[in-house]
Amino acid sequence: MRAGNGSAPLPWQRITIGLFIALLGAWYFATLRGGQPWGDDFAMYLIQARNIAEGHWFGPTGYIYNPHLPKIGPPAYPPVFPLLLALSYGAFGLDLTPMKVEVVLFFLAALYLIFAFTVRQVPFPFAAGIVAVTGLSPYFWELKESIVSDLPFLFFAMLALCAIAACERRGWRSTAEAVAVAVCAYICFATRTVGVVLLASLVRRKAALAGAVATALMGLHSVVFRGAGSYFDQLLAPWRSLPHNLMAYSWSLRHVFFGVGSGIFGWLFLLVLMSLGLAGLAIRVRDRVSPAEAFTLAYALLVLLWTSEEDLRLLIPLLPMWFLYIAVALGNFPARPRVCVGAALLAVVACGYAVRYSRIDTGPIRDGWGDPAFVRVCNYIGGQTAPASVFVFGKPRLLALITRRNAAAYHQPASDAELWDYFRGIRARYVLVNRGFAEDRDYLEPLLLRNPSGVQRVYSADSFQLYALP
Repeated sequence: MRAGNGSAPLPWQRITIGLFIALLGAWYFATLRGGQPWGDDFAMYLIQARNIAEGHWFGPTGYIYNPHLPKIGPPAYPPVFPLLLALSYGAFGLDLTPMKVEVVLFFLAALYLIFAFTVRQVPFPFAAGIVAVTGLSPYFWELKESIVSDLPFLFFAMLALCAIAACERRGWRSTAEAVAVAVCAYICFATRTVGVVLLASLVRRKAALAGAVATALMGLHSVVFRGAGSYFDQLLAPWRSLPHNLMAYSWSLRHVFFGVGSGIFGWLFLLVLMSLGLAGLAIRVRDRVSPAEAFTLAYALLVLLWTSEEDLRLLIPLLPMWFLYIAVALGNFPARPRVCVGAALLAVVACGYAVRYSRIDTGPIRDGWGDPAFVRVCNYIGGQTAPASVFVFGKPRLLALITRRNAAAYHQPASDAELWDYFRGIRARYVLVNRGFAEDRDYLEPLLLRNPSGVQRVYSADSFQLYALP
């Protein structure tokens, strides 16, 4: 049986996958950890969610965008995920656990959509394997602790691809269905700006209406919700970043996602998966580039050429497509080699997952929000500094969220004078140093200390040092 012989799922297949996802969800919920890892993206989402819950859609966030450091993030994120979090904030306040539950629910729903999409492309055992490899990944188990838009975006992206595939099967005969596809594509864009690549899936004559409506919605959104333009600050010389990004993402996939060793075996395993994925993609595009392949190619090209930080989170929407193409390639093997190769790959994945899980800390998260010293310094800032004060800190949005003060990140220009000019330009009054951050310890604090005129340390809490500027 060839891997291209997918079909609509039977009731027992839906029930089987549903039970697996339900059990997986129970495990995810039972193992939620307290706290939030060091990071800054989640804080921006929470600030915007708080503004929405308090009735201030376009209220100030306190985050001062540094154009010299665009990788930190834009002045504001798209509104869909903050809107979803605002529901939790309105009911529970700044309690992270209900928000994590919300993120996990989106992931579980995304797993079912992955199944619904792939089972029509490949036989049920392959589709079930894709869901299992994705859902049981220690990477996703760890990511459930991060309140970021990547897992909701995965859900909306798969929803859009399922809707597009349904319209493809019906020949795009329904205007209502075409508009629904456009709305799904827009929601992806309004969740993460990279969702614009879904337009590539609608560049075909029969999907012209859906493409036009989606383009109009995204254009109107860009006028109303400003801030996405700062993403272009990261696009400097994309052709130069391609080799570096390829190596960085390859390392992350091998080490972080699959958990295989750093030796030749690990690289060989990844090479086999990459080769199978490319072979499956080639088989799929041999006759025509379907909307799914258009999305995959457009998204992969955008991520690989982007000069921002090489975060594995950016590859999340590509993972189920990659696994699908591996299944397509395996399905074109003769029966016995297909079973042997597939079983060997699953065995390696299982071993890698086991190694990763054995090394994961399952206790409360002690970084960031869970660091008592950081909480103390934030309490000091909230009680002892003027509300209009401007702070400089490596995690500016987290500081702005907790203290409701204005905060900016710092960059490392060619000379001290340039950074001091930047501080004066944003009217910075305080600099918070965390000696646990290498850049703060090795660059920022020495810069402050070698320019001692008027710089005073006003508070200290373990590794955190708060300096007042003249």
